[in-house]
Amino acid sequence: AKKLEVEANEFSVELLIPEKLAQPIINANKPSIATIELLASTFKMSLSACALRYPELSKEAVAVVFFSK
Repeated sequence: AKKLEVEANEFSVELLIPEKLAQPIINANKPSIATIELLASTFKMSLSACALRYPELSKEAVAVVFFSK
């Protein structure tokens, strides 16, 4: 069941933020919150979803840290 859930998550992220379309945006811009905002705007997705997708597609060593008070 867990494997099926992982596969479903991978499928949905590729459907919503496709590597083929996101990769050129990532490659053309320096790692920054502005680039993640551009992804969010382009794909009509949340900032957090794009922040999680960014390290998967970036050739740079990047980390995403979430913080809440």
